[in-house]
Amino acid sequence: MAEIVASLVGPVVELIVTPIKRQFNYVCCFTSSIQSLKDEAEKLNDARAGLQFRVNAAENNVEVILPEVERWLTRANENQIITSEIEAEIPNGFLEYHGSQFAEEDIMEALRGRALKHKTKSSWKDALQQLKSSNPVDVPDILEEVYNPIKLSYKSLDNQHARSVFLLCSLFPEDCNVKLELLTWYIMGLGVLEGIWNLGEARIRVCSLVELLKSRFLLLDGNDEHWVKMHDVVRDVAIFIASQERLVDSNFSSIYWWLEHSYSDCNWTSVFPIERIQLPIVLEVPNLRLLLIYSGHWIRIQMHDQFFEVMKKLNVLSLTSLSFKPEALQSLKNLKALNLELCSLESVSVVGQLLNLQILRCHSCYSITELSAEIGRLIHLRLLDFSYCKSLKRIAPGVISSLVRLEELKMIGSFKGWEAEKNGKERRNASLNELQSLSNLTCLEIEIGDCTLAAEDIRLSSKIVKYEIIFTENHFGNTFEKGMYLELPREIRLGNWIHIFLRSTEYLYLKGDGSNSLDLAQVQEIKRFHFSRCSTVNKPVSTKSIDWRFGVFPVLECLVLENLPNLEEICDGPIQAAGSNSFNNLTSIKVWGCDKLRNLFPLNMAKDGLSQLKVLVILECSMMEEVFSSNDGEEGHITIIFPKLEYLFLKQLPSLNTFYKGIESIECPVLTQMWISYCPKLTSFVSSTHTGNCLHLFCNQKVYMLIV
Repeated sequence: MAEIVASLVGPVVELIVTPIKRQFNYVCCFTSSIQSLKDEAEKLNDARAGLQFRVNAAENNVEVILPEVERWLTRANENQIITSEIEAEIPNGFLEYHGSQFAEEDIMEALRGRALKHKTKSSWKDALQQLKSSNPVDVPDILEEVYNPIKLSYKSLDNQHARSVFLLCSLFPEDCNVKLELLTWYIMGLGVLEGIWNLGEARIRVCSLVELLKSRFLLLDGNDEHWVKMHDVVRDVAIFIASQERLVDSNFSSIYWWLEHSYSDCNWTSVFPIERIQLPIVLEVPNLRLLLIYSGHWIRIQMHDQFFEVMKKLNVLSLTSLSFKPEALQSLKNLKALNLELCSLESVSVVGQLLNLQILRCHSCYSITELSAEIGRLIHLRLLDFSYCKSLKRIAPGVISSLVRLEELKMIGSFKGWEAEKNGKERRNASLNELQSLSNLTCLEIEIGDCTLAAEDIRLSSKIVKYEIIFTENHFGNTFEKGMYLELPREIRLGNWIHIFLRSTEYLYLKGDGSNSLDLAQVQEIKRFHFSRCSTVNKPVSTKSIDWRFGVFPVLECLVLENLPNLEEICDGPIQAAGSNSFNNLTSIKVWGCDKLRNLFPLNMAKDGLSQLKVLVILECSMMEEVFSSNDGEEGHITIIFPKLEYLFLKQLPSLNTFYKGIESIECPVLTQMWISYCPKLTSFVSSTHTGNCLHLFCNQKVYMLIV
């Protein structure tokens, strides 16, 4: 028996006791590798249990147990107990890492090794505490196993700009989605990107640097392409690296920790207090260049007027949910980026003294009522964003036209009082003509309360690639970079700038009786079209001006036709579906309240142009007889296939008889929901000349059907 036990000890000890030295390799193994490690661990536990069983049997037979076997079992039992204790102390999610499982394994191994070496709980608890505080200077085993490999990956970056972005991301809270736009503003305000002087180029460079950091697994994907995340372990290392270089200090829970430490040499810092506190009168941080304070939506912190007096070098300031007097900012003469969100301040006229500002963003600052003439002094300004400042009612005349270097102007959800030029007469507000002075403008997002200003003839920057122009009270957010919301009164004439934007818009919400003045055949880049409440239109798209190489709405994805009582057809002539890409990308059609519409599309569209359709909704169209109409010369009986249709809704269609009189059958292989109600004449989806009700050809057995 002793020989059997001895034969097992060697390989088991080699597998379990001998530490496995791993490189912190981010590239290999995701979920499958983690499961593989768990499987191996279970095998080793089984081997230990088997060895213990054999030892017990040997003792019962009064056999001699080798000392090395007893020592190994004792060590294995201690290791299991320690592992359980450590796991109980570590917060949930502290060791998780989506890019690799090795950080978790290395931390656990280092903590176990420390506990076994020192034989006390306090040794590994102290190591864990230092790890949580991102300052493991007295824990060489954790430095060696966990921090040093990540630090090596950081040091291997030969791009200093990438290092700056990496350290900047550590200033945000744990598990935080970091907006790339914020990184761009902060990096630009710090002047990190030499040779780049405009926001567009800076944005491209920051995105490129983020991709580089992702490729090294120093950053992770965020919620979408506009966000990025940093794993907690990597963030701890970033803070540790930056604190050694006295570049960054950050604390995200207690303001008191921040106040008790000396920051005379610190360049960047951020504070995210979770409790209501009183800030010091003056913050003695003379070398600070970047400061982020976020107090949360549920806490509002009061700031003294002298708080920034010592921070003469400050370049970037971001404040959220703070109350302060604008005069507190007047000493920040070197400030280049100012980001205020949900802050309580009534006036921003003092900001006009910060002549080096390039980025000025006041988002959801509900107390701001006016942009005074002083803001016009900010001639270096590249971004002016006062979105969702709901009380902003006045922009002094001449302010906008003075900002000659402005690249991005954003006013959605705030100022709507744009005025027309009054031939020398004094104006109270900014005019659309002032936008003509902004030759560098690339982004324009504005709301205009006076719909007659759509008739203005103004010449805007040809560099504009992103815009949202709103001429309506009620509008919905969209995800497209180019969008227009137009509510047009009858007989309005549209200015040239409106037509230019319409040619490239991706989203169009069109409403009002003046909509018939538009030539929709020229709106060829549109991806979502919502046409509503117009009684003057009957055939909105003229096929005479269509270039059939591209077709009608070739990239349109979603079409909504709502309350168009005189609409008879979408196009005023035949649609060439085959080879023309007409409606080729359409995935959703929703039609309601179109009483004169007898059919939706010609039959050739069903055969050749709607292969991507997923949603079809038609309701309250009193004269609709069939969904698809026959084409001239169309003969014979055919089968229609909608390969991607998932949802069909037909309601209150009193004249609807069938989909099309000549269809032999309709097939929808992936249909999941079908709702039909108050369609009294609809007895079959196909012509009554064919046998039976062909619902079985229309869908599969998994379809949820409601037929009333």
